[in-house]
Formats: sequence, structure tokens, C-alpha cells
Amino acid sequence: MDASHSNNSIRTGVAALVVVVVMITANDVFAGTIQLRKQATVRDRDVRIRDIATLTRDLPAFYGALVVGRFDHKSNTLDVTDQAIRRALTARGENAVLVNFSGFEVCRVQYQPRATIDGNPKNDATTTKPIRSVDATTAPVLSNPAEEVGLDARLTVRQRIADWLVDQLKVRRDDLHVEFDERDAATLDVPAWRDRFAFTTGTRGFLGRLSVTITRIRDEKLVDTKRVTVHVAKRQLAAVATRDLRRGDVIRSGDLEIREVKLTRDQGLLVGKISDVIGQVVKGSLREGHVVSMDDVEPPLFVRRNEIVQVKVVSGGLLVQTFGRALDDGALGEFVRVRNETSKETYFARVIGSRQATLEVKAPNAGKTGRKTAKRN
Repeated sequence: MDASHSNNSIRTGVAALVVVVVMITANDVFAGTIQLRKQATVRDRDVRIRDIATLTRDLPAFYGALVVGRFDHKSNTLDVTDQAIRRALTARGENAVLVNFSGFEVCRVQYQPRATIDGNPKNDATTTKPIRSVDATTAPVLSNPAEEVGLDARLTVRQRIADWLVDQLKVRRDDLHVEFDERDAATLDVPAWRDRFAFTTGTRGFLGRLSVTITRIRDEKLVDTKRVTVHVAKRQLAAVATRDLRRGDVIRSGDLEIREVKLTRDQGLLVGKISDVIGQVVKGSLREGHVVSMDDVEPPLFVRRNEIVQVKVVSGGLLVQTFGRALDDGALGEFVRVRNETSKETYFARVIGSRQATLEVKAPNAGKTGRKTAKRN
């Protein structure tokens, strides 16, 4: 076998391996979808996932049999949340983070016992209309819609607004929780497949309580303008404080943990990886449970204003050490103003350690400035 043929075989093998790795990685991102229903009726006291949700075929078969709730002898009604399903999966040793949840956040379950031989029920539990199962892979699912959406459901203004919010917030549909004021039901449930709609809100953000103005257009003519109230929350994984933190505290590994949080306002860039902020300093007091953003922390100061710092002056191969007074606070790598106490000359030096800075004589004076903007005197 010649060298070229050998090289081609190697390249082919590597390409095939890359394809396999990509396919495995893509399949591991999400294991499948669990679509939680709004309500369900069960005949047994044990409530299983398959009783209250639709599971896509790519999920293991035993998922459907997992018990996520149990009726006692005092009540015939039980609320099962998506969090209860996550906990059941975790207890089973499954990675619930890889499971995609859609539909509703809470399912109201009614217990209707099996009939006796004479056809009479065992108790007076209220009979509810069974919910038709909908395949989560094909249903036009909204994130927590006010009503369950079936395959034959007609597109409504309610759904249009939810789609618009998903687009505005640039999030997955399943990560958005949208609630409407049912006093606006007459406006929200109008079929929206025929007309063109425009939605606006008087606020900059799209989280929390919104007043949405609906403009309906048909044949390029204004039909009407109405206003509805919408409550929007975004689900996200973020770092949360596990204890009270005071200003100046250094972040350590046990001070934060990643949790799923529900945001009703814009909190800036949230901390998604704890390792990104280990060793940084808290700017202000944070209470236990606070969702931490990058604005809540800052790098530790190595030079403080009015401190005497050692300055290493580098010029070519010559190194001279001197001292000066820092006029700014500075973290590692930042530039601060330093004043020579004898000549009163002010210059910029880069922080390289605790009360230490360096100055290259031929380097430009402007650069990454310290925490306070200042001009050279």
C-alpha cells in the first residue's frame, strides 16, 4: 500500500470519527421532550409521568412509569409540577437537565377510582373530562399557554403574542412562562390566521407585567387597536448566593450554586459558571438566594487610591525601581495614575501585583484605564 493511499485511509477514518462524535454530542444535548398537560384524570393513587404528560419516543420507556405524586385518603385533587418530575428523574439517577420540558408548569390531577362490580364508583370523586394526548413532537406547543393546544387548534391572538415574546427575548419557547389576564379572553382568543397583527409595549424590557397594545390589520386597513395585560417570566440557569455576602467578601466555591431561576425583570449578564467569578470581590451586600450578575462582582484590588506603590520603570534593558502615590484604585492588569511625590509628575503605570506597578518609558500613556477616568497632568 503506497503512502498516498494510506493517508487517504487515515483521513477517511478521522472524518468518520468526527461525524460519530458530532452525532453523539448532538444527541446528548437534549434526551427528549416531556410535555406536561394542564389537567388529567387517573384511576390509581400513584401518579406516573405517562398519566400527566406526553413523552417523545426518544426518551427511555421507564420514564413514563416513574411515580411523581401520590394521592392520600383525604383529597381527590393533586397538583404535579415540572419540578416534581425533575426531582423524580434525578432521584432515579437521570440527568434531568438534558430533558426538555414544554407545555404547562403545573398539571391539576383528579383521582377517579375504578368502578366497583355494580358500576358505582368507590367514592364521590368529581369526574373530569379526559385530556386527549398530543404528540409533543408535532403539536403546536406554546410555553405554558392558558389552554392546552391540540393538533386541530386554530391560531389565536394569544398564541401570536407568545410567539412575538419568544422572538423579542431570543429564548427557547420552553424557557418562557407567559400568563394572560383572563379578563382579556375575548380579545386573546380571536382567531389570528386571517389578519395581520402588530404588537407593541410601552416598556423597554419584555419581562414582568406588560401592557401590550394589539393592532389588527386586514387588507392593509386598520381594523382595531386593543390593549391586554401579559405577565412574562424567563427560566434560566444562573448562580445564586448560598449565604449572605457582604461588600468586599471574596467569592469562594461554596458561596454560589447553579440553580434554575425564574426572572421577571432584566438583571443584566447573569453568572452562568461559578468558576468565572471565583476569587472576585462582592461590590455590595447580597442576600442568600440572590441571583448573581456580573455587575455584582469585580476583580480584587491590588492597588488602592493614595497608597504608596512600588513602580518598576523599564527602558530597553534598563530596570529602575522607584515609588509613587497611586491616584486610582486598580485591579491586576489595569492602568492607574501614579504621582512622583518629589517632582509631582503624574504618569500611568500597569498594576502587576499587590502595591506594585510597572512603567515602560516608550509605551503609550493611554491604555486600559483604571476605575476612574482621568487625564494626565
